[in-house]
Amino acid sequence: MYCIYLKKRKNKPFCKLLDREITFAECSAENTVNNCREYETKNFKNSFYKKSTLNKKSPLKSGKIKKQTYKHQKADRNRASIITNNLTNCYICGKKTVNIHEIFYGSYRHTSIKWNLTIPLCLEHHTFGENAIHNNRKLDLKIKILAQTIFENKFSKELFIKEFGIDYIEKYKKD
Repeated sequence: MYCIYLKKRKNKPFCKLLDREITFAECSAENTVNNCREYETKNFKNSFYKKSTLNKKSPLKSGKIKKQTYKHQKADRNRASIITNNLTNCYICGKKTVNIHEIFYGSYRHTSIKWNLTIPLCLEHHTFGENAIHNNRKLDLKIKILAQTIFENKFSKELFIKEFGIDYIEKYKKD
């Protein structure tokens, strides 16, 4: 049994009768003084007293996906490459069905698109094969070093480090 005037506001107990935030100790003390002990059995599904961990939803389960801005959508449609002129055939094996792979993916994906550091790859070399670029670290580094070399020849090393934050040639020259 719980007081019917006790509600949740800003994750703190709030007494509707007193119209202010209170502690649980104050609730029982105030209720005896004011004689407002009106209790009812609460449904824990909608109650203040339920555990907060049951109430929280995982961001993965919410189904909300961040929408791309128009600027990013346009950049995705108009991708080009400074590494190869042919975006219809796989860069490694030459197959026709391809996915455009951003060489510097993750947080640098849009930067990679901006500077045209993309290559066409078939599904076997992009995601699913044993030698896929997302499954093979050596191939991934080889392509990144190639992209950095071409970028530096076209622009500058300082600009590459400013945009992508790392010098792949120096860091991974042993591999």
